[in-house]
Amino acid sequence: MPDLATHACAQVLFTRPRKALPHALLGALLPDLLTRGPNIVWPWLGRQLMVLHQPIGLLLLSILIAQLYRPERRLFIIRWFLFGAACHLALDFLQWSYSGSYYWLYPFSLNNYQLGLFGPEDSLLALPILLPLLLVGLYRRRNQAQIPQQSPNDPDSPQ
Repeated sequence: MPDLATHACAQVLFTRPRKALPHALLGALLPDLLTRGPNIVWPWLGRQLMVLHQPIGLLLLSILIAQLYRPERRLFIIRWFLFGAACHLALDFLQWSYSGSYYWLYPFSLNNYQLGLFGPEDSLLALPILLPLLLVGLYRRRNQAQIPQQSPNDPDSPQ
């Protein structure tokens, strides 16, 4: 799997608007936190927890998490959680894995689909490139947010 830092960097680069970032980050990080972490402590749970690393499981998880929010915010939460989860799964789809445990069409199929463009640890090589890009992107986004936008009907705006 691309490591959590790579998932987080990619999510910060791809997520707009900024208010959606915490929910998208949650969607990007939870698949590994809920499956890989417990699998280290309780290896026999590995197969049972893998449903939380599949599209169907992540859809159900997003609906469950959205229930913790006010009803008018739930669709927003689901949408951005699923966006983060989709980015996570896209990065995982690009790699090959040791376990071969990415069953994208589960429970309908147990076929493993991966492009195999890079290995599980290769994403660590991208971090020295991703981190500076991330910092530049955050700096630019922050500066753009501080520039006041003038309306076209404002008489003080330059024409």
